[in-house]
Amino acid sequence: MDLQLRGRAEENLPVVILSRNEPCEVRKNVTVAIVTHTIRNIPTEIAIGSEEGLAGSGVINVGDIYATPKDYLMRKNRQPFRK
Repeated sequence: MDLQLRGRAEENLPVVILSRNEPCEVRKNVTVAIVTHTIRNIPTEIAIGSEEGLAGSGVINVGDIYATPKDYLMRKNRQPFRK
């Protein structure tokens, strides 16, 4: 997973963007879902793994989605997200 929601250094959370590409270019906020290695086997989780870039098994938790400013997103290499 390449994108993270910026928090304190130890709290950066991997995310996936749920917004369509076209609005991302002109809007200040994007909709994201958190990616986690905590698997609870609930209906709002989408299983992902190494094919999607994780080191192991994980889930996208679509039960917790957020509209967040693009400025709060950064790439894993600490570079800002630019869309």
